[in-house]
Amino acid sequence: MEVNIINFKNEYEKHFYDLNIEWLNNFFEVEEYDHKILSNAKKYIIDKGGKIFFAVLGDKIIATVALMPTENELTYELTKMAVKPKYRNKGIGKKLLNKCIEFSNYNGYESIILYSNKKLKNAIHLYKLFGFEEIKMEIKSPYSRANIKMIKKFNYTLPFRALNTHAIAKNPKPTETKPQPAISLYLNTPSAIKTTPKKIIIKVAQPNTVFLFIIFFVFSLLSLFSLLFLS
Repeated sequence: MEVNIINFKNEYEKHFYDLNIEWLNNFFEVEEYDHKILSNAKKYIIDKGGKIFFAVLGDKIIATVALMPTENELTYELTKMAVKPKYRNKGIGKKLLNKCIEFSNYNGYESIILYSNKKLKNAIHLYKLFGFEEIKMEIKSPYSRANIKMIKKFNYTLPFRALNTHAIAKNPKPTETKPQPAISLYLNTPSAIKTTPKKIIIKVAQPNTVFLFIIFFVFSLLSLFSLLFLS
């Protein structure tokens, strides 16, 4: 039976709590910050523009993960990944991680960060396979159990939406709608250290808008010519 990844619904909030509490009690302990987030995931994650995904097998929710907003509006924290014991080491975490990366890339995030513990060797190995790199962790991290911080950066640094450079800030809740027709421009900017392609996506107006604009333009020209000849 195929494992599917679905989005958060209010009725799934208890599953998010239960899966994470079980995982934390098994490997570490539930910290005050964990309890705060898990007890009201909708308030602290969803309502602030974050995402929660669930892995479903048949009608059973077997795993979960979240992308939680940070102080940087284009950087999200990969957090609260938990898989039911009997389904661990079966590629479920890899599927959830891949979903988070695809979603973040599509929605123009600059990077994803995460906090973990080096004793979780399988998890650290998985993160590295997906392009995460270790970075210096702040002295006061959100989790006392964390002894490693990692980041995955995406290839572009200039995300544009609908010709609005502030679209992400004004509309923090990301969407998963199908991409509209767009022109993609790749600017290879030389650097003394590294050359990184920068991708700019410019949305093209929809066909009905273009058609109405042409009619309006033609009608305006005809009206102008009529006035000139009549006068």
